[in-house]
Amino acid sequence: MGQPITAGSWEITILNIKESKYLKMEETYFATKEEQKAVIVTIRIRNIGKEVSSASDVWSFILVTNVNKSYEDVTVYRFNLLWSVGEEVKAEAVKVRELNRFQSLAPGTYIEGDILFDIPQNEIPLKLFFKVGVIGPTQVEVTLSK
Repeated sequence: MGQPITAGSWEITILNIKESKYLKMEETYFATKEEQKAVIVTIRIRNIGKEVSSASDVWSFILVTNVNKSYEDVTVYRFNLLWSVGEEVKAEAVKVRELNRFQSLAPGTYIEGDILFDIPQNEIPLKLFFKVGVIGPTQVEVTLSK
């Protein structure tokens, strides 16, 4: 984590990992279901190639936990929308900026954003797998540590 990984014309860096029961996207708050928690992985994707390319080349994010279970990434709308928000929720909520995977990147430029996972509260995220490239993709494995 924190070290850039190069695959094809992409450089991918896992910047941060957080866990929370509450999420905030813009001015909207969300809560996980009972006995669940959100895992928020902040990632940077940089185009180190010579041509404009789509960030959708980096795909198929899978989180593996300490009990050897796999979880696919989810959108913030997987969680429960909160209509009334108290001070506790505001204090605990993790701000989320979903990664725009369909954005095109010029050479040398990057995007940053979050990838979300919904996992049981008693599980610990250990590894993140994802693929880079569409034709004959490269599978990347990152060990997560806070």
